Amino acid sequence: MIYEGDMMNFTESKVDQVGGIILGVFSLLLYFVIIPAEVVDVQKFGVSPRFFPKTMALFLLFLAICLFVSGYRKKRQEKQKIYAINPKELKLIMKSVILFACYIIAFNLFGYMIPTIAALAMFMYMYGQRKTRLLITISVGLPIVIYLFFTKALQMVLP
Repeated sequence: MIYEGDMMNFTESKVDQVGGIILGVFSLLLYFVIIPAEVVDVQKFGVSPRFFPKTMALFLLFLAICLFVSGYRKKRQEKQKIYAINPKELKLIMKSVILFACYIIAFNLFGYMIPTIAALAMFMYMYGQRKTRLLITISVGLPIVIYLFFTKALQMVLP
């Protein structure tokens, strides 16, 4: 990480390595903690319901390892891309992470519809959408369409 004025600069190799580590940790967390805790293992019908999520977690781990190795190999190159981020953008990223964490908590407390509408409206506003009619239409309409698709077309129950 290099500082130039107000900007923080990251080399391509560093971004790839850190991204690979983050994705790798997340995939291991998925495989060993989240999937066993959230997906019931019923083996009456042949393939376990955990099969597809665990396969995707392993595939994500493979991609994370590839990304890390790619970043490690690029470390020796002299001409790498430099990614610059200013503190304003970093604050926006942190606000997004906090809002998403609050959404997950609210989702568990209040179900799907109200937290999704509120979070979508806040994300849209935070990322620059100022047209009130569009903000309301999308933040209310999209969750309703998704809810109807899952409940009516796929016959799934959403909280």
